[in-house]
Amino acid sequence: ERAAHRLDQSPWSMEFEHRRLGVTVPLQIGRFGLALAVCRELYSEQGQQTLPALLESVAQGEMETLEARIRRQLPLALRLDGMPHLVDGASGASAQRRAQIEQEASRSAFGNAMNFPFPEIAEAWGAIDLGDDYRRDVTVDRPTLVISGERDWNTPAEQGRRVSEALPNAVHRELAGAVHETLPTHSTTMEWIVEHGDRWG
Repeated sequence: ERAAHRLDQSPWSMEFEHRRLGVTVPLQIGRFGLALAVCRELYSEQGQQTLPALLESVAQGEMETLEARIRRQLPLALRLDGMPHLVDGASGASAQRRAQIEQEASRSAFGNAMNFPFPEIAEAWGAIDLGDDYRRDVTVDRPTLVISGERDWNTPAEQGRRVSEALPNAVHRELAGAVHETLPTHSTTMEWIVEHGDRWG
């Protein structure tokens, strides 16, 4: 909250050179910009480890580290890929889930930045919500391996546990320290998948 309040009082100005378009874009970083940067940092193990120091530096008025992180994040953020956004938009959220999101956002210093650009982008692009029937619980009786990352904020391990408990023949494995983006390619993940395949064929 101290870091966000600092930027509420004195937004940070910077410029970003968009090489593909050949233009220099002036940016003003406030609370929402900080929130987006924080959310991007949560995707990596290193980002999670250094996040407290980043927020403390912003709270102290030292913006150089924040600017460096934003410069690193922007090229990827500007590569807008429509397909994942349309798929997520079609997956949608139940009325109960939306109410929960709004309630949690009201208690957060960063509001609903974690879900940005949803749901607005789905509505703007005309993504059709497939409805609650599409989101109903999966039922499968085949041996199932559910793998979660301990520090995956995007698909928390608790969700993986609930999924495995709802299936009649499932095993849940949790990889210590793993985050969302590193989990699929982690060597231990690969070992667990091979082991599961060898066991059940």
